Amino acid sequence: MKEITGYIAEIFRSIQGEGEYLGVMQLFLRMAGCSRQCVYCDTRKDAGKNRVCRFHDGDNIKELTNPLLPDTVFSLVRRLLESSGKIHSLSITGGEPLEQPVFLTEFLKIFRKTGIPVFLETNGLELPAIKMVKRLVDIIALDIKLPSLCGGENFFPIYREVLRELSKKRFFCKVVVSSAADLNEFEESVSIVSEFDNSIPFVIQPATLLTDNKMTLFSLDIDPDLIMKYYMMASRYLDNVKVIPQCHRLLGVL
Repeated sequence: MKEITGYIAEIFRSIQGEGEYLGVMQLFLRMAGCSRQCVYCDTRKDAGKNRVCRFHDGDNIKELTNPLLPDTVFSLVRRLLESSGKIHSLSITGGEPLEQPVFLTEFLKIFRKTGIPVFLETNGLELPAIKMVKRLVDIIALDIKLPSLCGGENFFPIYREVLRELSKKRFFCKVVVSSAADLNEFEESVSIVSEFDNSIPFVIQPATLLTDNKMTLFSLDIDPDLIMKYYMMASRYLDNVKVIPQCHRLLGVL
């Protein structure tokens, strides 16, 4: 039988810099690989299968050769847990974690024994994978993709199914917007969420400018008046709307 392995980009400890749980301390398991090519993506280096996983242990960075076994990844995560004090949760991010559902499921079966909540950040487009892992996670950040910023493909029919699948889970929705986003697409995304439940927390995240594949601190790729327009539109449909940029970029942390 073939061993279950996964491709991991980074393992580190940091402050959550986006969305509804902004500001809490988490351990991060950044999984490698994503088949979507969003124009604002800040982890394009993870588009393929990384050769190495970078493990950040304080000021030390260790590189391990991918792919890794679930037990190996858990031992690294546990090492950070033992030196981290109080942690809000483990953030599984990417890349797109649900493009490696078998590995993720096996890892989470081990990690759940720690009793620490699991926070999954996902674009939600791998519906079979959501069904596979949802019982193993506590909080889901659903990153709804607008076609104009993510290759032109219309994912909205999938999101209708995903929202139904998450009906009994604790989750919030996030939509990244920029100067290139289509306002009608944004309104459709808001409408889909409101049809399901207008009380779901909904985060509008202005994209951060990229310069030579590096983040430009304090610079957003959107006009302030347009941000207000997005907010006013979303608030006509939903009861819990917030505008939150990528604050970890402002702090200069991972």
